[in-house]
Formats: sequence, structure tokens, C-alpha cells
Amino acid sequence: MGILNKIVNYVKGAQVQSAASPYTDMVISTAASLVGSAKKPTAAYKAALKKAYPNRSSWGAAAKAGRSCDVFVGTVLRTAGLSSNCPRGLKEQYKFKPKAFNRYVFHNVKPKDVSLYGDVIIYKKKGGGGHACIRGAGGIYQANHPKYYPHFTSGWKKLSVKRPTVIVWRAK
Repeated sequence: MGILNKIVNYVKGAQVQSAASPYTDMVISTAASLVGSAKKPTAAYKAALKKAYPNRSSWGAAAKAGRSCDVFVGTVLRTAGLSSNCPRGLKEQYKFKPKAFNRYVFHNVKPKDVSLYGDVIIYKKKGGGGHACIRGAGGIYQANHPKYYPHFTSGWKKLSVKRPTVIVWRAK
């Protein structure tokens, strides 16, 4: 990975390491502005989703409504102005690299061990499927297919399990 210039931020009393980039702040502030209750989307998220992905008519019900991790991550990056072409679908996101980010691929690791505050994390699960989320201070910003809208989850439960493949997009 080379030498990464890190800075230490203190957020709500918790020490958080982050990549030194103004894009990191854009990712986090955008994600934080769009999340709410897992059971109900915020008006800001509905508007951002409509603008980020205006042609959703052929999508399944959960993705169309924004209750999908890949759609949430794409909406955040598009809304922040960091990737106007971020695809939806984990399969497409596994291969994608937004221009404002470096892309790192890890194997057989825990996502929390290779990610920093502000990173987009995409991982594959054993047996298929996967998840995309954004690492925040003390937890993750995520949406969960098929029933949960974007929300912040405290803790590292999802990021503490060893995954076969972990992709990290880190702001340049």
C-alpha cells in the first residue's frame, strides 16, 4: 500500500484515524446528511437518490426505494460530487474505481483491520453476496437490502468478521 499519510481526528471523544484528504470529509458529511432511521428514509436521501439515479424503474423494489447498500454508497459518492458514474450492484462496484479514490484489494482479512475513517468498504461474503458501507467514527453508514434504509450502525460487528475479499476505496 505504500506509505499513507495519516492524521488523527478526535470525534465525539473517540480517536479515529483517517486518510488525509478533503474528499474524506465530503464522503462522511454527505453520508451523515442522508442517513436517518433504518425504517424510514429521510427527505434528503429521497431527493439525493432521485437525482443520483433518476432512471430506477427497472430495479427491484428494495433497490428502487434505496434500501440497498450499493445504491446508498453510489448515492453518497454521486451527491458529494466524487463520482458521477458510480454504478449500482455489488458485482459492478467490485470492479469499479472512482477517480477521486485509490482502490485496494485485500484477501482473508477483517474489514476493520484494513480500513480507515471515510473509506468505502465493499466485501464479499463466504457463499456469495456481499455488502458495501462507509466507515464512520465508531461504526458504519449503511443500508441493508431488502428492508433497511440508510442509517448509522455503532460498533464493528460487520467489519470484525474475516472476509474472503475486501475492497477499500480510499479518497486520494
